[in-house]
Amino acid sequence: MMKRRELLNQLKRTARDLDVEYSTEEGGRHPRVNIGENTTFVPRHNEIGEKLAKQIMKQAKGEDTK
Repeated sequence: MMKRRELLNQLKRTARDLDVEYSTEEGGRHPRVNIGENTTFVPRHNEIGEKLAKQIMKQAKGEDTK
Protein backbone atom coordinates (compact mmCIF):
# COMPACT_ATOMS: atom_id res chain seq x y z
CA MET A 1 0.00 0.00 0.00
CA MET A 2 1.12 3.52 -0.76
CA LYS A 3 0.06 6.67 1.03
CA ARG A 4 -1.93 9.09 -1.15
CA ARG A 5 0.38 11.97 -0.21
CA GLU A 6 3.40 9.94 -1.31
CA LEU A 7 1.79 9.20 -4.69
CA LEU A 8 0.97 12.88 -5.24
CA ASN A 9 4.59 13.78 -4.41
CA GLN A 10 5.80 11.22 -6.96
CA LEU A 11 3.48 12.73 -9.56
CA LYS A 12 4.91 16.20 -8.84
CA ARG A 13 8.46 14.86 -9.22
CA THR A 14 7.50 13.19 -12.50
CA ALA A 15 6.16 16.49 -13.84
CA ARG A 16 9.34 18.26 -12.75
CA ASP A 17 11.53 15.56 -14.36
CA LEU A 18 9.56 15.77 -17.61
CA ASP A 19 9.70 19.59 -17.39
CA VAL A 20 5.93 19.96 -17.79
CA GLU A 21 3.20 21.70 -15.81
CA TYR A 22 1.54 19.95 -12.84
CA SER A 23 -1.97 20.89 -11.72
CA THR A 24 -4.84 19.37 -9.78
CA GLU A 25 -8.56 19.97 -9.99
CA GLU A 26 -11.00 18.94 -7.27
CA GLY A 27 -14.47 17.78 -8.10
CA GLY A 28 -16.49 14.74 -8.94
CA ARG A 29 -15.57 11.46 -7.34
CA HIS A 30 -11.81 11.72 -7.80
CA PRO A 31 -9.42 14.66 -8.04
CA ARG A 32 -7.97 15.11 -11.52
CA VAL A 33 -4.19 15.42 -11.87
CA ASN A 34 -2.82 17.01 -15.04
CA ILE A 35 0.81 16.45 -15.95
CA GLY A 36 1.50 18.25 -19.17
CA GLU A 37 -1.05 16.89 -21.67
CA ASN A 38 -1.65 13.71 -19.66
CA THR A 39 -4.52 13.42 -17.21
CA THR A 40 -5.11 10.86 -14.48
CA PHE A 41 -7.37 10.53 -11.48
CA VAL A 42 -6.26 9.84 -7.91
CA PRO A 43 -8.70 8.34 -5.41
CA ARG A 44 -9.26 10.16 -2.13
CA HIS A 45 -8.38 7.09 -0.04
CA ASN A 46 -5.55 7.51 2.47
CA GLU A 47 -3.83 4.40 1.14
CA ILE A 48 -3.73 3.28 -2.48
CA GLY A 49 -2.83 -0.22 -3.65
CA GLU A 50 0.54 -0.71 -5.34
CA LYS A 51 -1.02 -1.97 -8.59
CA LEU A 52 -3.30 1.07 -8.89
CA ALA A 53 -0.44 3.42 -7.99
CA LYS A 54 1.68 1.95 -10.81
CA GLN A 55 -1.19 2.38 -13.28
CA ILE A 56 -1.66 6.01 -12.21
CA MET A 57 2.08 6.68 -12.69
CA LYS A 58 1.96 5.12 -16.18
CA GLN A 59 -1.01 7.30 -17.13
CA ALA A 60 0.80 10.38 -15.83
CA LYS A 61 3.82 9.59 -18.01
CA GLY A 62 1.62 8.94 -21.05
CA GLU A 63 2.51 5.26 -21.24
CA ASP A 64 -0.01 2.71 -22.46
CA THR A 65 -1.84 1.08 -19.53
CA LYS A 66 -3.40 -1.85 -21.42
